[in-house]
Amino acid sequence: MDAGDRTTTGLVDDLVRDLAPARRFPSLITALALVLGAWAVGAGLSAMLHGPPAVLLQRLTSDPLFGLVIAGLGFGALAGCAGAISSVLPGREDTTRRAGRASVLGLGLAIVIGIAANLSGVDPITTPLSKDAACFVSGAGLGFAPLVVIIVLERRGFIQKPAHSALIALAGAFGLGALAVQLFCQQPGARHALLGHLSVPVVLIVLATVPLARLLSRVRS
Repeated sequence: MDAGDRTTTGLVDDLVRDLAPARRFPSLITALALVLGAWAVGAGLSAMLHGPPAVLLQRLTSDPLFGLVIAGLGFGALAGCAGAISSVLPGREDTTRRAGRASVLGLGLAIVIGIAANLSGVDPITTPLSKDAACFVSGAGLGFAPLVVIIVLERRGFIQKPAHSALIALAGAFGLGALAVQLFCQQPGARHALLGHLSVPVVLIVLATVPLARLLSRVRS
């Protein structure tokens, strides 16, 4: 080996020494399982505190609008979580776009049904605003754990568009929070469902997208 080869080898060694070690990213299924596992712990506690499964099954079979709201929240939240994870994986841009659209469709469907139920006078029982606020706080709290898991996962990937990753992460995580309170809350009334449950992802997206995007931007840099 001549001097030129030794110099080149030394330069390569110096460059490799400065590189951070590669971090293995879990598969999409594994990552989703971690997010849903974090959510399930809180949802299970909520179930024990609020209502037995029999009540939930009775509502699902007797109230088609309730079932549609559950389906919309579940579909939108799951799509949001999947899109948030895929958004930091190079080459998954198409998957991220499809997941984002599916999340908007699912959450949008649930919210539209909630608004329509209020406007048409379905289940017009009025609950105290304190009950609405309590469920909103509960939904936000139940969405926090999956959000933390998503952020940890996003930090392990390649954050290409911090604002988009932040928005879809919030939609997925707090969609799960809204789903949990919608499943197990015993308070009646369409207005309560709209203000206390369905508003959770909307409000948190509006309030937290910019701060979370800045956080992810600092991580990327």
